[in-house]
This record gives sequence, C-alpha cells and structure tokens, in this order.
Amino acid sequence: MGAASTATCSDPVNDEDGHCAFELKDSHRRTGVPRIGENDALDEAAVAVHLRVHDAGAGELSATEADAAKVRQALAAGDYAEVTVRLARDSDSTVPGALLYAVRVGDVCVLGDVTPPPDERWHEWYAGLLPDGRCLDA
Repeated sequence: MGAASTATCSDPVNDEDGHCAFELKDSHRRTGVPRIGENDALDEAAVAVHLRVHDAGAGELSATEADAAKVRQALAAGDYAEVTVRLARDSDSTVPGALLYAVRVGDVCVLGDVTPPPDERWHEWYAGLLPDGRCLDA
C-alpha cells in the first residue's frame, strides 16, 4: 500500500494523554505502513471506517461492551475483510479497557479507540499487520 515508514505516533503534537506510547507499543512486531497523509487512497478508506464508527455512536461512544457491539454492527455493514472490535487487553496498542476497533484495509490496519473514563478521548491511527497477518492478537 505504499512505502513503509518508520513507526511514528499518529498525532505527536496532541499527546497530552500519552497515547503515542500505546500506539507504538507493538510496532516492533508489525509491518511498516504509510503515515497518515502519505497515501490518499488509504486516507480515504480510513475516513470511511472512522465515519462508520462515529455514526454508530453519534460521538457519544464509551468504553463499554454495549458500545463495542454498536461499533461492531456498524463496521460489519462496511463489507471489510477483517474487523475486530472489543475492549482492549493489556497486550493491545491502546489503554487497557478502551473500546478498540481494527479494520484491515489492504495491508494496513486502521485502528481507533475511545479510552475509558475519566478521559474518554478518541484516537485514530494506522498500524502494520502482525506476523500472523491480523490487525490484533486473537
């Protein structure tokens, strides 16, 4: 899907909550990917993914199983090859307990999350595939 880039945080300028460290946590295990803004087709596909997620909760999503089910249903309607939605585990590249979604777009994973209270912040980023070809560990 384009030239591989060195692992970088999606938004280092706005990293008050320390999310960059989570995004990069498993980058040593992943394939390289373009950065946001380096591949127009990927950026457009990612916008479509994120719009489905935002439409699922009208900006009111929280890190709950019920909201994970809403996001799962919204992304299932998108006819993507691989979609995983769950509350994040300690091994995932976000805050444990966050509502985490990962959608495979070609050879890139489009990820996003909503962190648990009290912050409840949204993040969106790209990551490469894991060695088994998936976006998240099983």
